[in-house]
Amino acid sequence: MASKKVASKSSVANDAYIGLITCSRSKESPRSRIKDTMAEMERKINLLVKVMEEQDHEIAALREKMQTREIAESSQTLMVKATDKGKNVVQENQPEQQLASVASLLVQ
Repeated sequence: MASKKVASKSSVANDAYIGLITCSRSKESPRSRIKDTMAEMERKINLLVKVMEEQDHEIAALREKMQTREIAESSQTLMVKATDKGKNVVQENQPEQQLASVASLLVQ
């Protein structure tokens, strides 16, 4: 659905070009046509900028949602921790344990 919205907005430049051709055929003065064309192009550019900003906000929200989900999933996974005797002990992976694990890996 969003692609249809973007596709229709992407034709703005084409519409502006057609507007230039249409205006050139009218009986208005050249300055008046130029002003009208510039105003129309500015309006369409502002519309495109607004669409891009909305898409940027959507992308940021999706990235944040992904990061939140990844953090939640990583805190619920199980990790295997080797003991000194070579036995494996299964523990729930907590953020504090992750930091300790990383620190111990760096020390080793």
